[in-house]
Amino acid sequence: MRAGVIGAMPRREQIRLRAQDRPALQQRPMVFGRPSVWMLGARAARWAGAAARTVWRLAGDRWAGRWSVRQAGRRLRECFESMGGTAIKLGQQMAIRVDFLPFEVCDELGMLMDRVPPFPAAYAIEEVERLTGKPLMETFEEFEERPIGSASIACVFRGKLLSGETVAVKVRRPEVADQFLADLTIVSYMTQVLEALALVRPDFFKFFRIELLDMFMSELDFNREANYQSMFRRYLRRDRIGWLSAPRVFHALSDANVLTSEFMVGYGCADLLKAVEAEDAEALGVLAEQGIDPLAIGRRIMLLALWGRMECPFFHGDPHPGNILIRPDNRIILLDFGSCGLNSLKQAEHQMELARRMVNNDVSGGTAVSLSVLAPLPKTDIPLLRRRVEQTLWEYQIVVNAKDAEWWERTSAALWISVIEATREFQLPINLDVLRMTRATLLYDTVACRLNPKLNADNTYRRWMKGAMRRAERRVRKRARWAERRSGRASVVEELDRTAELLQKGGFLGAHLSRELPKEFIAASSQGSYIAASLLKMSVLGVLLLLSAGTLSLLSAQLRGIDFGIAEHFFSVLQNPLYLLGGMITLLLLLNRFQMRLNEKDTRR
Repeated sequence: MRAGVIGAMPRREQIRLRAQDRPALQQRPMVFGRPSVWMLGARAARWAGAAARTVWRLAGDRWAGRWSVRQAGRRLRECFESMGGTAIKLGQQMAIRVDFLPFEVCDELGMLMDRVPPFPAAYAIEEVERLTGKPLMETFEEFEERPIGSASIACVFRGKLLSGETVAVKVRRPEVADQFLADLTIVSYMTQVLEALALVRPDFFKFFRIELLDMFMSELDFNREANYQSMFRRYLRRDRIGWLSAPRVFHALSDANVLTSEFMVGYGCADLLKAVEAEDAEALGVLAEQGIDPLAIGRRIMLLALWGRMECPFFHGDPHPGNILIRPDNRIILLDFGSCGLNSLKQAEHQMELARRMVNNDVSGGTAVSLSVLAPLPKTDIPLLRRRVEQTLWEYQIVVNAKDAEWWERTSAALWISVIEATREFQLPINLDVLRMTRATLLYDTVACRLNPKLNADNTYRRWMKGAMRRAERRVRKRARWAERRSGRASVVEELDRTAELLQKGGFLGAHLSRELPKEFIAASSQGSYIAASLLKMSVLGVLLLLSAGTLSLLSAQLRGIDFGIAEHFFSVLQNPLYLLGGMITLLLLLNRFQMRLNEKDTRR
């Protein structure tokens, strides 16, 4: 290795690159094995110890009269922080589960700091050399030994390529996937026990387990993150949003374990927030000389949230201040696309329609849209749920129109959180992308309103809508010119121009809603079929246990030289107190599950 490659690098402004994004032609899937028994045991022991300490502290808080929902959330956050590593990431992901946990608990978990001691640079160098197939000196002119960022999933190193570009190299931690899978396996077992004991309704955590696994795997796969980052830049170019960008990805130097992207310099959004809230005149003056206006930045962050949720096919799911850089002339850079949520056309239409209804004080219509966002719904009391959601929206509408309301009460995130909290008493599992959107909206709105406390959500929505109409019309006209070149028929252009006019007048809003809403409230499964299947399964299980125990009793008797008939052995098993006790417990749990399922309302009658 050439001397001088490893070492500190001078800090200097990075020149913007002109090279075009080249997305990876092939994405190799990640394949993980099962965690070892030793790993599961070690992680389970650590979790048990942390849980015991947390319960002890909560008991002390209750004894001292300090207990509250937020205090419980704080103790849970301290538990995850003491565990470190993957526990911190698990807590951050639980922070979006407003459908399972109270908002105060989610708010505390959202403050988890993902700071973990770095791993040696030698491992990062080894991974880069494995990726490129050649020594580090043949790819990098300089490579910093000390990482510029260290989190539970990866460390980020700064380097300079032989071609002259300064880059950030993100390398996944060794064995982090095994730790994640071990923790997720433990969570899966715990939730299955809650379902088996009938403390919650059957399969209540089924989709939670699936979505949690998918969420963690997506954050571990840097191929997916690189593709999201490149697509984000492409959609920005499509819509000509020049004040927003993301670092360019070097796909030739990236794979599932390593992500190499452009190193971009800017002011941290967290520093900007501190300067604004501390009213630091000197710092604000320096920013003003760079053309940075906190009010304009706040307005643009709110517009970014609306664009990501309603125009782009996906949105940045973790826009906390540490992932936002501010450049001169109020330009914004988004970092870390490891957590992204997907948008469907239906979901975007529903969000636009809900915003439009609430802006026009149509609470009843907003209630219908809210329920359609939560669909498909399991068996539940739909009229009662509708009244509960409508009451929540009325309370939100009253707060929005109050002149002395706090900024955080007037945000769109407050609206979504209110809707989801209203459904918790009905034990309704919520779609993961809706939860990601809610948490992302909360972060966007919080940052935007802290920078610009007088920001009006309704005016911002109207401003975004005007821009969205112009961008939609431009895309339609572009497709029209493309069709004209291909077919040469002027009628195609005329038809698409008429479509653009309809889009400009807002005709596309709510069209899908009126067509799909009546079909959404259908039952998820039949009560009768569930009970019949459960009885059959428990009967088969009971017979198998009886046959197994009777066979063992018969073999034991023959080994001891005792001669009884086969029927007598099986009859003795049925009279065994342990077998009877197990059967009674199983029957009680089964009856409890039947009662929970029968209490669900059948909306098809």
